[in-house]
Amino acid sequence: MNSVPASELLLRTRAREVISYLRFLRVAVEKNVKVTASTAQEKLEHRVSRNLTYTLKANLYLLLYSAMEATFTQLIDEMHDAIGVNTDSLDSLRSELFILIIKNFKKSSTPIPMEALPVSQTIMEMWCQEWRNKTKAKDKRKGTFAGNVDGLVMHQHMVSYGIVASIGDGKKPQPHLTHKSLEYAKDRRNQLAHGELGFSELGRGQSLEELNDHARAIFKTLVRIAQEINQYLLAKGYLKESDWNRPLQ
Repeated sequence: MNSVPASELLLRTRAREVISYLRFLRVAVEKNVKVTASTAQEKLEHRVSRNLTYTLKANLYLLLYSAMEATFTQLIDEMHDAIGVNTDSLDSLRSELFILIIKNFKKSSTPIPMEALPVSQTIMEMWCQEWRNKTKAKDKRKGTFAGNVDGLVMHQHMVSYGIVASIGDGKKPQPHLTHKSLEYAKDRRNQLAHGELGFSELGRGQSLEELNDHARAIFKTLVRIAQEINQYLLAKGYLKESDWNRPLQ
């Protein structure tokens, strides 16, 4: 069974996008590539210069970071859907998720109606409705991880839902659910987005082998995270009576 079909579809789509881009990039870097365009009046031709290939290399980090943020946003969306459908009260939740929702409620400006009883059920409904009201992806990312998704951030969110156990002080992600490439892609994306480095400047130091390795590691990690969340939802690990207790790997 699959409890995260939208996330898996998104992952496959983004993976195909990156694979296609990497194939084009290899041709552009290794061959004397020219782009041609014809009209009834003329034929235009433009050679892909070495400097332009540097820019193309840097662009890959935008694709990779986009896949990371979009996938995790979709996974959280599917978690909220499953939890909302199968839970009607805070009292039935595992402790980590109970604490998460209470913290979220404290930040909310929406008061509980005086006639709303039982309170635990009302707060649960408010939490679910608040997420449903976020119809745009940017609203779902706001206040959570916008511009800062990496292995550590994903791990912290998974710990807060009770999906995985934390190691030590909780600042170290589980090895099978992270990779240094996620942080690397986030940092490169931020350098480009904030103008710290130009595209050709950043891409100049990147080899095709490095780009392929980063892409492979990132998608492999995202698949593992999706699988972990899928198993959590199938086992209804968000319920306190569930025996969900994933061992450290």
